[in-house]
Amino acid sequence: MNFLLDGLHEDLNRIRVKPVTSPVEANGRPDQVVAQEAWLRHRKRNDSVIADLFQGQFRSTVYCPKCESVSVTFDPFMQISVPLPKQHSVISVIFMPRQHSKKLSRFCVRILDDAKVDQLLMLVAQKAQLSSHHSLIMLEVLNGIVHRILQRKSLVSELQRGELLIVTDAFYGDSDEESIQIQVYQTWALPPLPKVCSLCKREANGTAGKLQRCGRCFQVAYCSK
Repeated sequence: MNFLLDGLHEDLNRIRVKPVTSPVEANGRPDQVVAQEAWLRHRKRNDSVIADLFQGQFRSTVYCPKCESVSVTFDPFMQISVPLPKQHSVISVIFMPRQHSKKLSRFCVRILDDAKVDQLLMLVAQKAQLSSHHSLIMLEVLNGIVHRILQRKSLVSELQRGELLIVTDAFYGDSDEESIQIQVYQTWALPPLPKVCSLCKREANGTAGKLQRCGRCFQVAYCSK
């Protein structure tokens, strides 16, 4: 677009012989006066319909920290580049408070896709009215089993959609509260092993021998025959 506007401006420019001009400095004068002078200087070399409709001026300020001088200029522009809005996601999390007397809460948090889990925990802490989010941890739960503990530096876009997200208030060694660390192992809660083969209906430890449970549904068992 900028290339097209530049081409149209040069073709429609009424100034065929462009005069030599010098930069306009503020030197302590009001911005309105300097801007008008800079614009008139620019129009001496650029006079077209494109300049009338699309061109404007930026106010630029340069400060020298050594001599403390300030330079104010007005520079022409054809177009302004603006960033595109970033994508947001609404993430549903279940907050599990440390106090067992309190009920679980479900929060829907709107957050940028390129945000980190630490920022998501901060928003959850605000909704839960907590003073800090540093003791919170986030768990991904899949089929009733903790799939992983999310790192704070992980991106929100890396979260697996459809998995259950649980935020809980964890204990840390620097806390004033007395805590005991317990190692917990998760195992499948399997139904009782059937006593007969689901295919031949023979009993186990008899003619059917030892039964093998189905590794997919865990509900039925088959003999070796």
